[in-house]
Amino acid sequence: MIECQGVYEIQYLKDEEIKTRHISDIRFSPIYGDSYIICFCEEAGKELTFKIEKIVYIKSLWIGIMSKDDIAPKDGVYLIACGGLGQGIDIEYELHILIKGDTFRGKHSTWAKPIANQYIPMFGETEGNWIRKEIIIKKGENEEVLAPEDGIPIIAFRRTQNESSAIEYCVSKVDGQETIWGGIRKDDDVLRGFKDYEYWDSYGFSESWDEYQILGFTILREYNKEVCYRHVDQRLKTEPRFLFD
Repeated sequence: MIECQGVYEIQYLKDEEIKTRHISDIRFSPIYGDSYIICFCEEAGKELTFKIEKIVYIKSLWIGIMSKDDIAPKDGVYLIACGGLGQGIDIEYELHILIKGDTFRGKHSTWAKPIANQYIPMFGETEGNWIRKEIIIKKGENEEVLAPEDGIPIIAFRRTQNESSAIEYCVSKVDGQETIWGGIRKDDDVLRGFKDYEYWDSYGFSESWDEYQILGFTILREYNKEVCYRHVDQRLKTEPRFLFD
């Protein structure tokens, strides 16, 4: 965790009870030594100290993009959080299919800099938490698919009902854009936007969602704004032109 900075979900044994926490800015404790870590805890909103032997579970969520040369470690779908200038700017998200060795910086398309990435496997692979949903979206239908938790919905779909057509991925599309300015909340309609907007492909042709086949979705945890600002501030101290180059 220390060598690969990012946001991690841990389960920590305290008072004979397992507690789930989300931590970042992780380093060994200067007071207690290498048996303890000190880190920023999202739930507490401040830095806390954890004894390493009491951490019973660790899951990598967001991994910091520390250099423009950082590359994807394996093939898959990557949600990229891009940070803006200062605390008045929201985090923007982009979704890309990356091949092992692709750089994160070369794939993003916005003015904001890529700050961190979260990996998910392709739909249909054994790992991952895809929730399958065999639904054909048609105009006029009023069917809701409710989110089981807060986060960012990633949707796997085919453009046709043909099972041999390629599987594609997107976050909520609004006005044809593959970026969103926030996430979805528990019990929201995961497929919001699909019935109200047309999708404009990369060649500028308008296509309807009428016969698109929604295969499934997964919910990813949002990148905490305070963590993002801390990350950006730290980078600016060592790279004053980080947000501008």
